[in-house]
Amino acid sequence: MHTLPIQQRIEWLFDLAYRHADEFVMPEAFLARKRYLAEHPTAILVLKCMDGRINIPIATNTPAGIIQPFRNLGGMFNLGWPHLGETLADAVNKSVNRGRRSLIMITYHYSKGSERRGCAGFNYCTDAARAHL
Repeated sequence: MHTLPIQQRIEWLFDLAYRHADEFVMPEAFLARKRYLAEHPTAILVLKCMDGRINIPIATNTPAGIIQPFRNLGGMFNLGWPHLGETLADAVNKSVNRGRRSLIMITYHYSKGSERRGCAGFNYCTDAARAHL
């Protein structure tokens, strides 16, 4: 994919988004989410890089719409930031009010094959990202 001309990559990305949207609204997908939530009462919140490079539902084999993503440029998160802290607190409070627990995951992407496919927010330095966390 990364070797195709940019226009083809953009078209592929839009096609993928349309396919995901079509699948998401199918009755079977709605029921899969309901079943999953009945079997797994923990709300999953994921802090991730803005570029969306990690597809958490695919990586975790969960139905789309189960995991609540929180994105930020450069994959940098500080719970002291007013908006982020309030948003996360609100999500956790909603879970608690529904009688559910919350699991918050922080992700970082890197590339074993090429450092330049890592997170630009940390100048492609995995050690800097880990130190930030």
